[in-house]
Amino acid sequence: MENTTSETSTTSDFQRSGSSTASTIAGADAVRTKEAEGIVKSYMAWSAAGGLLPVPAVDVAAIIAVQLKMLADLARLYGIPFRRDIGKEALSALLGSTLPLSVAQTTISALKGVPIVGFLFGLLWQPTLAAAATWAIGKVFIQHFESGGTFLTFNPATVREYFRGQFDAARRGMTGTGT
Repeated sequence: MENTTSETSTTSDFQRSGSSTASTIAGADAVRTKEAEGIVKSYMAWSAAGGLLPVPAVDVAAIIAVQLKMLADLARLYGIPFRRDIGKEALSALLGSTLPLSVAQTTISALKGVPIVGFLFGLLWQPTLAAAATWAIGKVFIQHFESGGTFLTFNPATVREYFRGQFDAARRGMTGTGT
């Protein structure tokens, strides 16, 4: 009879321990997700600042550089190896899969060359588009990394709708960032 009690106690301790471990892992994942979103929010501001650059094409280059740095920081957080060339490829594939966004950013950048009106138009829209695109890119890669993905397994076609939803939410200021 004593053996049964001892076994029950051990099993119960094991179950509690397993439950505690699971909640610890879930808590660590939540902390990492929160940290990842903090990284994305920080780079949203830097992307918006890049969008304020008055020189056409230089603004787009600055935004892409910021987004690549964000991907490198997210990869480091999730323990994913990062190579700039593969990151650039993943970023272009994702942005290329959403052609209207790519065209809009390029067009707005080019409009900055038009005296006064073009500059003002670009000044108003490029930072917004840059910040929204950065948010959406960050959210896509957070989701991808959390599901065990890497840059080599990234498939932009599978996340296109999620990207668009996140981009639209960010444009409407629904990211919880105050933008």
